[in-house]
Amino acid sequence: MKKLLTILISIILLLNCSKTPTSPDNQNLNLKTSKVFIVNQGIWGGANGTLSIYDVDNDTLYNNVIELGNVANFITIYKNKAYVLNSTSNNIMVLDISEKQITIEKTISGFNNPWSATILNEKLYVANQTGDKVSVVDLNQLSVIKEIPVGTAPQGIYTIKDKVYVANTGYEGWGKPYLPGKISIIYKDNIIKEITAGINPQAFSSDSEENLYVCLLYTSPSPRDLSTSRMPSSA
Repeated sequence: MKKLLTILISIILLLNCSKTPTSPDNQNLNLKTSKVFIVNQGIWGGANGTLSIYDVDNDTLYNNVIELGNVANFITIYKNKAYVLNSTSNNIMVLDISEKQITIEKTISGFNNPWSATILNEKLYVANQTGDKVSVVDLNQLSVIKEIPVGTAPQGIYTIKDKVYVANTGYEGWGKPYLPGKISIIYKDNIIKEITAGINPQAFSSDSEENLYVCLLYTSPSPRDLSTSRMPSSA
């Protein structure tokens, strides 16, 4: 990693999630074509998240393919399996997507508001927003094998090469000021470094030179408070 770039961005997230009416039938769903998996979060407390699939090749959208949990807010795909994080249900659904009919292979419990996840070396790293920790799930055993304490209210999580980067937002509760944001760097399932990142770091991206970009959700009412800073990193 040559350097860590931090971009400060002021954004407003507008979420309008509701359950889509059931499609007449999904028997023509073909998982062998190019497809996009869409998690419909559902209404908070309603336990009515659903999965939709968009068939790119045939320009067809299939709704209500399978029912998910309460506040399903993240999905990642790996080796014919989909891993869905149900934040308020505090679990992860493992979906078998290798056949035409999608089935729930297993539901893994024991998380604390799982927010996002990344995959490295046959392991799923899960940021627990209210647990101040990262859960490590062995993808062969489909069980949690380790919990790594990180900073306050982690949300974004990202992988570059052999390291996992965690965005600790510093959120302590409604109406309370944010703590300084931190980026925790995990290597071989241990924290090796922590970097100050500004207010409310949320998400990551990277470029071809392996520079890591961090998006900060800054809640200041004045656009004059926006700034961009660059922090070197030897990690």
